[in-house]
Amino acid sequence: MSVDEGIAGQLKQNRIAYIDGVRGLAALMVVVYHYLLSFYPALFMYDADAQYIHTSRNIEQSIGFSPISVLWNSRFAVTLFFVISGYALSYKYFVTKDREYLSSSAIRRYVRLVVPVFFSVLVSFILIKTGAYSNVFTADNFTKSTYYLGSWWKGDVSFMGVLNESFRTVFFAGATSTYNPVLWTMIIEFFGSMLVFATLALFGNFSKRYLVYAILIVLIHSNFMPAFIIGLALCDYYHSEERKKSPKISVFLIFLFALYIGGYQSLQASNAWGIFDFIEVAGSAFPFIIGASCFLFAVINSEWLKRFFSSKPLQFLGRISFSLYLIHLIIIGSLACYLFGYFYATLHLNYGLSFILMFIVSLCFTFGTSFIMYRYIDNNGIRLSKWIYLKFFSPNKPEKGE
Repeated sequence: MSVDEGIAGQLKQNRIAYIDGVRGLAALMVVVYHYLLSFYPALFMYDADAQYIHTSRNIEQSIGFSPISVLWNSRFAVTLFFVISGYALSYKYFVTKDREYLSSSAIRRYVRLVVPVFFSVLVSFILIKTGAYSNVFTADNFTKSTYYLGSWWKGDVSFMGVLNESFRTVFFAGATSTYNPVLWTMIIEFFGSMLVFATLALFGNFSKRYLVYAILIVLIHSNFMPAFIIGLALCDYYHSEERKKSPKISVFLIFLFALYIGGYQSLQASNAWGIFDFIEVAGSAFPFIIGASCFLFAVINSEWLKRFFSSKPLQFLGRISFSLYLIHLIIIGSLACYLFGYFYATLHLNYGLSFILMFIVSLCFTFGTSFIMYRYIDNNGIRLSKWIYLKFFSPNKPEKGE
């Protein structure tokens, strides 16, 4: 297959293989983080009391604040999601210069996101009403993660609350923790997407657009918003005529630097990442924005990393990543907690073995559920967004957009 054919196929499917793989890895990191935070809370405590420690010799804290924590650092993973969004949402524009793509994508973005979000909130509502969540009992009696695992799904719920949370609050006011706590990222994702489309529409062909990108990063330096502009800028540069091939050694060093920042824990200056504490004065997300940007830069400039992230397992995770992100904490609070209690309290297995068995079984269930959700909910949300655009905004034109 030629390069042009490959690009045409990617544009048709609105997917980039290696970007999907990075997205899949980031989703898995978030999932692992929530499992560990729920069942091994001492991993995330600098001075943990004995009740939070579930291993001998305090292994949790030995590895929890070491560079290996990059494997489950959720703030790094979530920031990587946002940088990827900036890159992926810009990709088709920089390849085709199709301005209608921008209007189409902006119009369709809300519907594309709201359908799977509504489904996840509805599932959580049903689990609350049927008493299927056992997170509070599990946290109080076994894991002691009362400040996290034991804090969810306690409030009053109603179907009107489901509608309000799904269609309004999540995207325009910020999600509550009533139904699905991971939805706090949706308002950032939605407005970050709009920022990308607006920037491209106004400055996509502007000769000094890199200066505009820099100014925007400075002006919107709080929170995670700069991640979207950096992702856009990386996509712009990668597909520009000015791009020069980066030396392999510099790409490798940048990749290592990204992994180093990815383990940053925002502790006092005595820890291994203390040199980055001053960056948090500008914004607590900045260390992770720097790390995620370096990570993506290394991937798009390394043929080896592109091949790795284009592998079938990571491609699968990439395709189900949005569904996986939306549904995994719901499954942790219900099925995973039930299984852990069964293995630990009923079968009297030790804590570590109970966790491993629970993790394997519930994670397989999560992958299966995420695939079904991807195929029948997420994909249909995309189709619905296309139909609405064609029906009400461009009825006589072919489908466009993301």
